[in-house]
Amino acid sequence: MPRFPQSFLDELADRVDIVDVISDYVTLKGSGRSGFVGLCPFHREKTPSFSVSADKQLYYCFGCHESGNVFGFIMKMENVDFCQSVRILAERAGMALPEGDGEKGIGKEKKQRLLQANRLAAHYYHDMLYTPEGAEALAYLRGRGLSDGHIRRFGLGYAPNDYDALTQCLKQKGCDAGELMEVGLSVMSDRGLRDFFRNRIMFPIINTYGDVIAFGGRVMDKSEPKYLNTGDTPVFNKRKNLYGINIIKKNGSKRAILCEGYMDVIALNINGFDYAVASLGTALTRDQVKLLHRYCPEIYISYDGDRAGVSATHKAIEITRQEKIKAKVIALKDGKDPDEYMRDYGPQAYSDAMNSAQWGADYLINQELAKQADSDEDKARAAYNASQLASKYSFDTIELEMYLRRISSATGYSLEALYRNIGKSQTQEAVSLTQEVVLPQQIKKESTGDSAQLVQRMLLRLLCEYPSLCEIAAKEQLEQYFEPGFRRELLLMLTEAGREKQRITQQELSMIYVEDAEKSKEIGAIFFEEMQFVEPRTYFRQCILTLKKDRLLRKREADKQRLDRYVRQELYLDEEQLRQLVKHMGELDAQIKKIRLDAQ
Repeated sequence: MPRFPQSFLDELADRVDIVDVISDYVTLKGSGRSGFVGLCPFHREKTPSFSVSADKQLYYCFGCHESGNVFGFIMKMENVDFCQSVRILAERAGMALPEGDGEKGIGKEKKQRLLQANRLAAHYYHDMLYTPEGAEALAYLRGRGLSDGHIRRFGLGYAPNDYDALTQCLKQKGCDAGELMEVGLSVMSDRGLRDFFRNRIMFPIINTYGDVIAFGGRVMDKSEPKYLNTGDTPVFNKRKNLYGINIIKKNGSKRAILCEGYMDVIALNINGFDYAVASLGTALTRDQVKLLHRYCPEIYISYDGDRAGVSATHKAIEITRQEKIKAKVIALKDGKDPDEYMRDYGPQAYSDAMNSAQWGADYLINQELAKQADSDEDKARAAYNASQLASKYSFDTIELEMYLRRISSATGYSLEALYRNIGKSQTQEAVSLTQEVVLPQQIKKESTGDSAQLVQRMLLRLLCEYPSLCEIAAKEQLEQYFEPGFRRELLLMLTEAGREKQRITQQELSMIYVEDAEKSKEIGAIFFEEMQFVEPRTYFRQCILTLKKDRLLRKREADKQRLDRYVRQELYLDEEQLRQLVKHMGELDAQIKKIRLDAQ
């Protein structure tokens, strides 16, 4: 069976979203912060027990226990092997298969040539910034507070005001003229091939793999457009990338500030907020939000404070809500953007605004409530609009009631009237939530199966998320409680990584075994559980005690069966053998009692 490069599989997994893929086969409803539920496609059922996690990119059925990642879902759903599932998903993502599989798109070698052309262009632009031609651009950047270190970090440069200087330079370095047009660096004119970017400060756009995939250019004179961006190319889709995402991935930040422009991102970074990103000359898209949330669970929206920025903020809240993400809004006064705000008021003022950020729903509701005047008509309009927003953007019934109570207090309308306004009652909403969210957990509890298996899975998840627990695992000789098989294989892999002070993430484990459907299924079962560990070390020890107790109980059950056979005269034991058997059962009882006391 042909294999695919791991880098290709990793990129494909980044580009396809399991919720989108499964939604083509299963009708999914939101459940919780990042989960979805529906009727399982793998067994007949009337009550939804099939769950999909957007955060973990896994699915799990609490009824039939099918689980896995997006590759495993396609394999089972389409009855295909791994290679065929890759082809299906690659076509969906618009990615060409590596090395001439006869598929549409660009091959690996051509892709590398296009990326090399972008890389060479980035070096050319950066070098030009420090020539006499780039002096004005360099002065502009330094006037905005950027040091040479900042300029290097973002790879900033200057496109000279020449007709074809870059084109000629890259052709001399072996770049193909046709490929320069494909990648958006050159365009054809009546005088022949010319540079696409001229007399502009250049911002390289870099993906999560460190590749230069496109550019943005800011004009140096009064001409329009002020910003010019690379269009979609074989290596760049502006709807699926973000400026600054490479820095977030590198520094491992779990929070992100979503802003509008290149200079906002850079200004935030140089003032200590090194986790800012911006969309690329387009309105924010769901693909961009998915990409950002994959690295940063905590998202702040920080658009300009003018009318256009407020409108964009509303759309961003809508898009993040569609992706089951709760984003916060940093509201800046005087219609300023983040760059202007910090220049006028300083980084601390921006930090204060960030600390006072409102959840998206709060931001929208407060805006509506602020519009009301003293007239009854204004209050009624504010109550109506605000309650509609509360219904649309609340993540659960508790949050909905909190907002409605706030609206009731601000407008004077009763809570029941506001519920009627959104076409619901408090009782109906509570029942709806119970059916949607709690039921999968009930199914899980009714289908516990082998307790030792569930505890082993929990121990593996804890070791993955908290590598420091490997010290306890080694001391307790945890391996002895795992039968030979895949779970023991995972245990040894995780404990070895822990000894080396390294961590293997759930995503990495999933991709290591991506070609093995059964092992992918087991990884899905291990990591799907949404439980949060308040005291992971204590919970880890409790799990080990459970395994010890289960093993002792199995030994005692075996002894009891021998004793029962002796009583039924099916087994012969002499007096000494009988005495030893009874003694051993007593010792096991004492050990089991001690473990139960320790576990309290």
